[in-house]
Amino acid sequence: MQDRLAPQEVVFPPLDAMTPAEQQELGEFAGQTVDTGPEAEGFARYIGGHLAEVNDGATYSETSAAAREEGLDAETAADLQVKADSLFKGETLRSILLNACRWWTVATIALYVGFALIAAGLVLGFLSLLGFRHARRGRAASPAVALA
Repeated sequence: MQDRLAPQEVVFPPLDAMTPAEQQELGEFAGQTVDTGPEAEGFARYIGGHLAEVNDGATYSETSAAAREEGLDAETAADLQVKADSLFKGETLRSILLNACRWWTVATIALYVGFALIAAGLVLGFLSLLGFRHARRGRAASPAVALA
């Protein structure tokens, strides 16, 4: 995942460039390049905060619909369309970052499950060797039974 996120060179702003609310929520990531799942999720939250300011909390869908309403003057329609474009790009980037975060989580879980399965395989392999050894000793110690 890091090989996909790091080349994008998405970087959190420095701490002093963040608002107090951003500092409290995302200050731990200040100045860092987004190259892990938790950082991707944090940057998605950072973008979400800024998107809420674009058109007073309206979503892309709402803003785009408003830009296409009948009877708007050209300047208002153009302003709403610029906002809709910004919201579309921001929401798309948020979606991509949240997707990266979720796949990071899946990969992390798969890694730990893989380690657990390897450990279980080693334990079961060791126990089967002990079982074969015990069976061999049991055969050697028991008298041969002759069938007539």
